[in-house]
Amino acid sequence: MVPLEKAQERPASAEPVFVPRERAPVDESRAPEPVEPRRFRIVDVMTRRTLLDGASIRDALTVLREVRSAVDVNVYVWEKDRQRWRPLAFEEQHAMMDLAATEADLSAKPTVPSPT
Repeated sequence: MVPLEKAQERPASAEPVFVPRERAPVDESRAPEPVEPRRFRIVDVMTRRTLLDGASIRDALTVLREVRSAVDVNVYVWEKDRQRWRPLAFEEQHAMMDLAATEADLSAKPTVPSPT
């Protein structure tokens, strides 16, 4: 048996020591590759007609404003490293449709405040 006083005593704990890692040297001669803007392709599901091919996000959103529903079109994005068009997941396509609707709402609102 240990006396109660000794059982309640706690040893002094040392503070944890944090030692930062040394950073790897940066090779300044190698410049980062510039990021190219994404390119989009939009295809009508019913007619399989290409509505837009290789265009910017702004042009893609303009076309998507005219689309009734996200299931009426297939949206693809160009993957440069794989050299192919990748179909967007439904969630990604739905997010683009929401963004197109939001931009349409913003452009419909007057930008000049009315006098009060």
